[in-house]
Amino acid sequence: MIYRITSRSFIMARHTSHGIETAPMFVVSVNPAPNLTTPPENLPDKLRYYRQRAGLLQKEVADKLGIDRNTYSRYELPTRERYPEEKLKALAELYGLPQNALSDGYIEFLKNQGNIISEKRRDLGLTQKEFAKRVGTKLANLKRWERGEVAADRRTWEMYFKD
Repeated sequence: MIYRITSRSFIMARHTSHGIETAPMFVVSVNPAPNLTTPPENLPDKLRYYRQRAGLLQKEVADKLGIDRNTYSRYELPTRERYPEEKLKALAELYGLPQNALSDGYIEFLKNQGNIISEKRRDLGLTQKEFAKRVGTKLANLKRWERGEVAADRRTWEMYFKD
């Protein structure tokens, strides 16, 4: 349960076999409250949603994954783009979810990025040089994307490859 102390401070409390555990929470920025009946679309919000639904603290999840709490807390930030696949599998197992529940279109895109990009370029009838110019990147970057050596960023995916 989350209890409001002041307009910007809360305390999260839960019953355990050892009594009541609490954790202070402070509002740094205001985001809409999560809809606790439907999982969100983006992965950072999904991770927060399932963690809160399970009644776990970030530290507890991090401990179960064998990582530092600060590392895990960055998983829940909207600026995070890439996630270790083995950690997503472990999280899905922890929450009793199918593997694909902790994914989004960008993560799926990265799994087959090279083929998707080169196929789209060929469908448009463009050379690598022409396509690189169209998507606003250097030719060398496009070649690395197509070979799967470097990941295209989320913004590029959203602008040019998201269905």
